[in-house]
Amino acid sequence: MKKTKIEQRIENAFDTFFDDENSNEPNALTFAGNQKIDRIFSNPKTAQTADKYFNWFKKLFAFLPGVLILHFAAFALLEFGNFGIWGLFWIAAGVFMVWAGIGNLTDKKHFLLPLSVISVSFIFALPITFLPVNLADIYVYFYICILPLLFVTPILTKNYLDKETK
Repeated sequence: MKKTKIEQRIENAFDTFFDDENSNEPNALTFAGNQKIDRIFSNPKTAQTADKYFNWFKKLFAFLPGVLILHFAAFALLEFGNFGIWGLFWIAAGVFMVWAGIGNLTDKKHFLLPLSVISVSFIFALPITFLPVNLADIYVYFYICILPLLFVTPILTKNYLDKETK
């Protein structure tokens, strides 16, 4: 008799825990106030809003400074030649910031985004090495004025890479 009572209790406990979700009985494990518990706590609108703000946060605090760091580090590397350990640190920091700011760190093709910034910076810094000193001072102002192009280049590269993978 005792054995059957214990078996019945165990069976009732298992039945309560693994109860069918489609039953009309309110169950404390799956229902709270006639709503399922997972529906109470999930709010997709909040998650979408948080993702939108996080994307703007990444672009503002990672992508923009990363482009500037890469731009001026590439200019310093081409102009002065001797770069040192701090130069390598700034290049690595800029690459990570651009890659994480606008790209996806898990996608290895998005490594081309910081390389596009470095290549455009090198292309526009190359004439400074061949110009005389008095013209090079004027060209430096032009080099600073190409900053909007540097912000557009990785965005266009990302759009091209994303379109290519589809």
